[in-house]
Amino acid sequence: MKYLTILSSLLAVVSASPSSERPVKRALPSNLARDTLALQTFAKSVSSDPKGFVKTWVGANPCAFKGVFCTRRNDAIEGVDINGAHLGGDIHLTNFLEKLTDIGLLHANSNGFSGDLPDISGLQNLKELDLSSNKFTSIFPKGIFRAPRLIYLDLRFNQFQGSLPPGLFHTHLDVAFLNNNRFTGDISPEIGKSLISYLNVANNGLSGAIPESIADMRYLKQGLFMNNALTGGIPEKLCAKRGIEILDFSGNRLTQPLGPACLALKKARRLIV
Repeated sequence: MKYLTILSSLLAVVSASPSSERPVKRALPSNLARDTLALQTFAKSVSSDPKGFVKTWVGANPCAFKGVFCTRRNDAIEGVDINGAHLGGDIHLTNFLEKLTDIGLLHANSNGFSGDLPDISGLQNLKELDLSSNKFTSIFPKGIFRAPRLIYLDLRFNQFQGSLPPGLFHTHLDVAFLNNNRFTGDISPEIGKSLISYLNVANNGLSGAIPESIADMRYLKQGLFMNNALTGGIPEKLCAKRGIEILDFSGNRLTQPLGPACLALKKARRLIV
């Protein structure tokens, strides 16, 4: 009788073993469910996807989408990299980018984005934004100023127009590539308060004198200003700054002779005029 009781207990254990149970499907975290909806809603606006990016944006696992990168735990979208995807159609960042509130980077160069940039103040983790080689035609997107951690901004090869707003120089940006657009007007004296190390505003329509305050840029290493309509001269204090790697003011309307510090920088091949 004792052995029958033991046998019955063993059979009960075997019949209730985990191997006979069906795996429980875990629900997608609410933030990933939200981001999946944002990605798939955007994908519907894409009419041309020659490299097969958004065609993979199906199903309930955004971490498996082409160009989408999640954290190690797959509990949040860390970045979207669709550089060179050549997406076409009536595609916009509004109602898309601002909904990806966990995102740390968006690399979206060489696509067909147009329209305005949304308010991205809610993107507390966004550090890199590359929108170069698209079809933007608006004034400088001031919503960028509200991204508290943004340090890398690339708007090259679009058709942004109007002036460079003073607020640009009150951000945490370290890199700002704004060349090959249609920016016009003077460079604000507020540039001296900028934290930018690498600034490229070449091939625009900027005019007026180079502000003396440019020499107050604490971290400037490379400043590319060629092919604009800047007048006057290059501030001596700028040329005398330590840490300058390259300054390029060629293709402007500068008329004042170079001072000693600028001549020395030119001789060192770190100043091009």
